[in-house]
Amino acid sequence: MIATFMRGADLTQVNLTEARLGRANLNEANIGGANLQRADLEGVKLQGASLTATDMRSTNLTAANLAEADMEDADLRKANLLGQT
Repeated sequence: MIATFMRGADLTQVNLTEARLGRANLNEANIGGANLQRADLEGVKLQGASLTATDMRSTNLTAANLAEADMEDADLRKANLLGQT
């Protein structure tokens, strides 16, 4: 199981396909270039995180906190973004 508090973690280019990270604290984490396809990120804190060029196709981002997250070139096709802040 992945730790609940991963604030500021370096997850650059990791493969988190179908990972379940619900409610994790990933504020200010570097997740650039990672594969998050079909991952469950419901309620995850991503404030100020770097998500540049991240593959988030079909990812569940319901109620995720994306404030000030850098999502340049992120692939969000079919991602669920309902209720995120």
